[in-house]
Amino acid sequence: MVIAAIPIALEVEEAMVDAAIRETAEIVVKAKEKAAAERETAWRASFKPCAYLVGTESCPSSITMYGFSGGANRWLKIPLDLSQPPVTFAAQAHAVVKKTPFVTYFGRTTGFIVNYAPDSAVRFDVDGNPVEQLDRAYIPGQVELFLGRRRVPTKTFATLLGINWDGGDG
Repeated sequence: MVIAAIPIALEVEEAMVDAAIRETAEIVVKAKEKAAAERETAWRASFKPCAYLVGTESCPSSITMYGFSGGANRWLKIPLDLSQPPVTFAAQAHAVVKKTPFVTYFGRTTGFIVNYAPDSAVRFDVDGNPVEQLDRAYIPGQVELFLGRRRVPTKTFATLLGINWDGGDG
């Protein structure tokens, strides 16, 4: 109803309003594509090899506490010694998996994923055997908190709640 009233209110032809709406939609799509491309470029430039634990569940049992207490950086990320050659990354991650029978919020440990490059990752089973070659680095889901339309850094909110934060920048 509102769109139908615009040509009358502006005293212009309906085709002109339709064209303006289409152009605006194209501008929005292009802006979103540009922003996505810029995020991708920045991510690739800052990429560092890393590894993540994998549990029986793909979604955390308590997403709120998972997010407030550190998210993927605390509960899933396996620290790698990047001064060592990439051929050692799977063994480094497997050493952590052997000591981690249960992934907090994700159930029994079923394996791990090593991100070697933005376009190369390998999923391993709990015994350290390669199971799947991935054509893109694995990125676990992130938890974001919004109050209204404003994003609140998780660290800030966790601190206000008295929760010890060690989950990175989030």
